[in-house]
Amino acid sequence: YFLRMQRDCNLVLYLGNQAVWASNTQNWGKGCHLRLQGDGNLVVYDENGEAMWSNNKNCGRGFYFLRMQRDCNLVLYLGNQVVWATNTQNWG
Repeated sequence: YFLRMQRDCNLVLYLGNQAVWASNTQNWGKGCHLRLQGDGNLVVYDENGEAMWSNNKNCGRGFYFLRMQRDCNLVLYLGNQVVWATNTQNWG
């Protein structure tokens, strides 16, 4: 599995060559990057700093981490609590 920020600004989770999840932000901007903010919001920004996509979470400050699990589910955690996921676990 791998997560790729494509040149067209679409954030895509792949299982081999098959896309299993996407932010659906293709051609919305250019020079995009992914940022995990301190409040738990996972955001795709374009080169001008405009938000193209987010997981719409604002859980306050904490120790957040993003984990690609063995079951192909990309999960955002706050400690041991799930905050957000791609829900792609059945693809793995």
